Amino acid sequence: MRFRSLLLFALASPLLATQYYYSDTFSSVGSSWHQNGSVTTGSGLGSSSAGSLISTVAVPGPVPNSYEVKLTLGIQSAGASYVAYLRATQDALLTATAATGTFYAVQVTPNNGSCAYSLFKSVGGVVSSLGGGSTGACVNGTVIRVVPYSTTTSCCL
Repeated sequence: MRFRSLLLFALASPLLATQYYYSDTFSSVGSSWHQNGSVTTGSGLGSSSAGSLISTVAVPGPVPNSYEVKLTLGIQSAGASYVAYLRATQDALLTATAATGTFYAVQVTPNNGSCAYSLFKSVGGVVSSLGGGSTGACVNGTVIRVVPYSTTTSCCL
C-alpha cells in the first residue's frame, strides 16, 4: 500500500477561529517544512512511496498544542493512503510497515467514492491504533479538518 501525505492547505490557531496563520499549496518544499522520505510537489503534495512534510512553523498563541489542520485531498489513484500528522516530531513518518517519530496521525484511504478513516498514535516509532473503521463519502477535492484540542500530551480529535 502506498502512503501519501494530505495536501496541507492551512493551519489555524483556535484563538483565531477561521483565520489561518499559515497556508501552502506545495508548489515546492520551502523552509517551513521538514521532509522525511520522498515527496513530490508542483500541483500539491504527493509521494510515490512514503514521505511526509512536518511543519516547522510555531503555533501562535497561549495553547500551542491546540490548532486546526485543514486539508484538501487530491485523490489521483486507487490504493493510496493520505496521512495528516499532528503534534509531530520532525522525523514523523507512518508507512504500511513501520513508523518513525512521535505523532498523532489521521489516515484517509479512498476507495471508489468513499474513504476509510483511522487514528494512530506513535511514540518513538511504536504505533498504537486509537480508532478506525469509520467511513464516509469522499472525492477529489474533499476537505478534511482535524483539531487536536487537549492541552496535555494526550490528544482528542
